[in-house]
Amino acid sequence: MKGSETKLIKYMEGADKRFVIPVYQRNYDWKIENCKQLYDDLVKVVRNNRKNHFFGSIVSTYNPDGDNEEYQIIDGQQRLTTVSLLLLAMYNLIRQGKVLPADNRLSDRIYEDYLVDKYQPEETRIKLKPIKNDRPRITTISTTGFRRKRSRLMNYFRRFAALRSSVFALILMIIRS
Repeated sequence: MKGSETKLIKYMEGADKRFVIPVYQRNYDWKIENCKQLYDDLVKVVRNNRKNHFFGSIVSTYNPDGDNEEYQIIDGQQRLTTVSLLLLAMYNLIRQGKVLPADNRLSDRIYEDYLVDKYQPEETRIKLKPIKNDRPRITTISTTGFRRKRSRLMNYFRRFAALRSSVFALILMIIRS
């Protein structure tokens, strides 16, 4: 096995990538405290004018089968799911006109480079392939926002959708670098 260091956003970038959470992994279960810690860390990064943030490790294996670059996530699935939700919240804030970025193509870039493969049918479009129990919630959030019943996952999405502009600016900087 070969280990390497890369920025999380570069790891996630590319419409043809898929991130598969194996069946033996636990359900997405980050608590409010975990989300708050990530949020607080990002606020500190902005306040201290740092250019990046260590999100932690993600361990994956590359599966060259099929038409896509498929990565089976061995460790870091909670982190990857949370960052995907954060990006989705940013996308929705831009699309709803609540945040106006300098680059008016940014929402499309976030959605198409990091979250979906726009050339795939609706049922296989989402790049993150969570375990079976999380799949309906992730699909609902990704395709309709959070119009359906409440769940812990949807509540986290709402929490990220309420990000302050300073943290939003940091994430934009990370995406652009």
